Amino acid sequence: MTVSVTGLPGWLAFDGVDTLTGTSTVQGSWTIQVTATNAGGVASQDGRVDSRNPCIIVDNRDPNTQKKGTWPVS
Repeated sequence: MTVSVTGLPGWLAFDGVDTLTGTSTVQGSWTIQVTATNAGGVASQDGRVDSRNPCIIVDNRDPNTQKKGTWPVS
């Protein structure tokens, strides 16, 4: 599987595998897109990076429950 992330602010880097790293130089919110590709096809998901509230928010709503996922940055 390959993973790519687009839309990252200049201070944030993706290692090409599974880790985002960086130190915010400005406050704000950025929309990102994560794309995973494997033999079965391609899947993309929009998300948001918010330097005012350090977390990665991915809109991974379950169509039945409408729950979203949020992963704190440590």
